Amino acid sequence: KRQCSKFNYEDIREVHKRRYLLQPMALEVFSGDGRNYLLAFPRKIRNKVYQRFMAFATGIADSAQQSVAGQKRTANVEQGASLLSSLIGETSVTQRWVRGELTNFQYLMHLNTLAGRSYNDLMQYPVFPWILADYESEQLDLMDPAVFRDF
Repeated sequence: KRQCSKFNYEDIREVHKRRYLLQPMALEVFSGDGRNYLLAFPRKIRNKVYQRFMAFATGIADSAQQSVAGQKRTANVEQGASLLSSLIGETSVTQRWVRGELTNFQYLMHLNTLAGRSYNDLMQYPVFPWILADYESEQLDLMDPAVFRDF
């Protein structure tokens, strides 16, 4: 049974082209209340739906730019120049993480989003780094900071 969700165009904050089943056939829609939706379409229809979102969603700038963690960038994560601008500069995601404004988890989630990964599609599950430093011990003391890598 399929679930139907409704949301107002005014609530849309971000729309990203995504892969689904390793094919470029989905859109991920982020709403102002923190929810997001991965919508899969036949391949030829996705871009038409994307253009419709960009035309009607008033929360997204007319220039098809939007905010990811306070960064202006294009809605299509496939465009490398805007990805780079989200990672460097004084107000970048990386600088916000360095200043302690983002947790490690938040930073990694932003990096995964910028890389085009979605936790809504397990075929491209977000990548998180190895956190352990000790791979030799028979038993790990999880209270010992030396067991973990220092990011």
